[in-house]
Amino acid sequence: MTINQEKMWITLKEYVIITIALFIQALAWIAFLIPSEIVGGGITGLSGLLYFVTDIPMGIINLAFNVVLILISIKSLGKSFGIKTAYSLIIVSFFLTLLQSLITEPVVDDRFLS
Repeated sequence: MTINQEKMWITLKEYVIITIALFIQALAWIAFLIPSEIVGGGITGLSGLLYFVTDIPMGIINLAFNVVLILISIKSLGKSFGIKTAYSLIIVSFFLTLLQSLITEPVVDDRFLS
């Protein structure tokens, strides 16, 4: 393998791991927290609160708030970090929207288990 091929495989592995982690995060929010009306902190928590008030899908709200953060991260932390951040925010927003349309009932009935 050449150096470029090795770098490509390393980058691909990073993005696969990031994607799996984002799916798990979105699944946790949509399957457990949101049906139990529990929100966390940060932009995703704010997105959850606004979803309860407006019925706009969490993914859309999450992406809208994070556009500014994407631009700031690209400018201050560099192109490579900014690209991974942008990818992460777009993918988690996609998963939130997708899973919210697929999972309509709580996975568990007890809020304390969420």
